[in-house]
Amino acid sequence: LFYQLLVSEMQQRSDQPGPAYALMLDAARKTRDPVLFRRAIEMALQARAGESALSAARAWSTALPQESEPLRYTLQILLALNRPADADPVLRRLLQQTPIQQRPELISALPGMIGRKASPAATLQAIEKALQSATQQPYTAPAAKTTIGRLQLANQQPAQALASAQQA
Repeated sequence: LFYQLLVSEMQQRSDQPGPAYALMLDAARKTRDPVLFRRAIEMALQARAGESALSAARAWSTALPQESEPLRYTLQILLALNRPADADPVLRRLLQQTPIQQRPELISALPGMIGRKASPAATLQAIEKALQSATQQPYTAPAAKTTIGRLQLANQQPAQALASAQQA
C-alpha cells in the first residue's frame, strides 16, 4: 500500500494525473479509507477530470454508504458538471442522512454549490423537487423556501430580478 501511494504521488507530481488517480482510487477501494478517496477526488479535480472525480466520489459512497461526506462531494461535482437531474436523488439521500439540526445549514448552502455553467432553470427544477418535503417540515421550511427563492431570483433575467426585489 505504501509503495502504491508513493508511486501515485510521484506520478501526480510528474504530470501523469491519469495513472496517479487510478492508483490512488485503487488504494482507496482496497482500504476503504476516506482520506484516500478524498485524495483521489482531489487528483481528478486538479487534472480537470470531472467525470473521474465523480466516479471516485461514487465509489466512496458505495464503499461507505453510511457516511454523508461522499454524498456532499458527489452533489457538488454533479452541480459543477451541470447535471442537476442526476443531483436530485443524491440530494434527497443526503438530506435523509443529515441530522435534522444540520439540514437547514445544508439546504442554505445549496446555491453556493451550483457551478457557474449551471443551467438555472434545470437546477431550480431539480432542487425544488428534492426540497419539496423539506418545505413541509417546520424545522427545514424556512431554509428550503429561502433557497428556492434565491434560485428563482438567480433564474430570472437581471431586470426581472430587480423588479421582483423592488416589489418585495
